[in-house]
Amino acid sequence: MRHPEANASDAPPALQVDSLTRRYGALTVLHDVGMAVAAGTVTAVLGPSGSGKSTLLRLVAGLEPRDAGRVRVAGRDVTALPAHRRGVGLVFQDHALFPHLDVRANVAFGLVEAGWSQSQIVARVDALLDDLGLAALGERRVDALSGGERQRVALARALAPRPHVLLLDEPLASLDRALRERLADDLAERLRQADLASVLVTHDLDEAGTVADDLVLLDGGVVKQRGSVAAIVDAPADAWVARFLGHPNVFEGAERTRLPRPGSGPLWLRDELITLVAADAVAGPSGPDAEITRLRHQRGGMRLDLWVAAWGVRVVWRGAVRDLPVQAGPGDRVRLAVPERAWRDLPAALRPTAHAPEVAA
Repeated sequence: MRHPEANASDAPPALQVDSLTRRYGALTVLHDVGMAVAAGTVTAVLGPSGSGKSTLLRLVAGLEPRDAGRVRVAGRDVTALPAHRRGVGLVFQDHALFPHLDVRANVAFGLVEAGWSQSQIVARVDALLDDLGLAALGERRVDALSGGERQRVALARALAPRPHVLLLDEPLASLDRALRERLADDLAERLRQADLASVLVTHDLDEAGTVADDLVLLDGGVVKQRGSVAAIVDAPADAWVARFLGHPNVFEGAERTRLPRPGSGPLWLRDELITLVAADAVAGPSGPDAEITRLRHQRGGMRLDLWVAAWGVRVVWRGAVRDLPVQAGPGDRVRLAVPERAWRDLPAALRPTAHAPEVAA
């Protein structure tokens, strides 16, 4: 994906969200959330269940009212407009296609409702079916399609009215992992070609990293951190963000007392920077010995749970099989080589605030 040139235009972002808030009685499910998404880029909204991800999308789409805040699309304030007049397309998690209609009728549905002429509808639908590799399926009912084909039909229907903004609510969540990974690559390419502002809600960091340029992390209805995918993964704002992103070695409180880095706050040890050395190696870097307590094969490599007695903590190492110094298994011992740059102090988990830290790309 790409970022538009900074000096290419003084035009406003294709999507500008300012201080959106949503309450259900005494419960605030979204508080003072803001973001800007430029045309030609994708922002992924990530967070645990109940964080407000889907609520944010529904407010931007106009599917439910907000209690405070504004939504602007292509510089136009659409906050008071109904969903069909906002210039926003939406792809639902279950795709929400009409099973009794064929592919062509599903894609054309919004255009018919909007009053397009028959010739305009035919031309637009033909172009989308061709672009998305669906031309041969136009007369097929959607209940006869594969999961990947249904996903492309839903995307075509959302793109048909030429929206300025496309919202995608976990569009790949119902698919198996192999298909999700393949379609994530395809989705990234489709969104790039569409050249509009896209917002993808997902719980999958790998999917977000494949499709998106930027991340917005939500927790408890507030933004915890925003920035480029690489910057957030490399510099989480606090211990909560680090753990949510899947970094396993975050030590706090009493866990930190015997670690080689003095301090009192959370300490992050980057597992990808740890090198394993044979415990009986004479040459090589020095470091503490560790006992392998568990070994798991994972996609792309292995995960070792290590007990480091000198530090009094469990450490996780992840890497390729070729990086193991010995034919290792539970009960075997290795030595850890940990460079200084592998340690990073983090703030404690920040209390939710309206002003989330932003990190540069």
